[in-house]
Amino acid sequence: MTSKGTDKRTAGLRAPWKPGQSGNPKGKKKGTVSLVAALKRRLREHPEEVEQLVATWVKQSKGGSAEHLRRLVEYIDGKVPDEKIVRVQIEHQVRVLLARFELEVAPLLGPDKAKEVMGRVAGYLESGE
Repeated sequence: MTSKGTDKRTAGLRAPWKPGQSGNPKGKKKGTVSLVAALKRRLREHPEEVEQLVATWVKQSKGGSAEHLRRLVEYIDGKVPDEKIVRVQIEHQVRVLLARFELEVAPLLGPDKAKEVMGRVAGYLESGE
């Protein structure tokens, strides 16, 4: 980094657009209101409608029409992680913990006790609890 906070690799280079010009001229127009912002503002201004909205969603979901609810929740809160991705992340964390156990804890317990603990962990993992 130079004293002005720019990277030496990009010093002297300039952006492909002029100062004050948008980097995405065909992008969202100024003044455009996002759906999420409009929904949040509406519910903030009319909190009584939150209960009505939730009641409607629950009623429609019971009728088998939950797709719109899932999409809206994902749009507002972000997509729920795929179960497979979560499982892989958990399995990785378990492998890391088991490796640390073998390196740091097992020598303190002794071979018999360490084997017993590892057997319990393996049984727990196989049971899926």
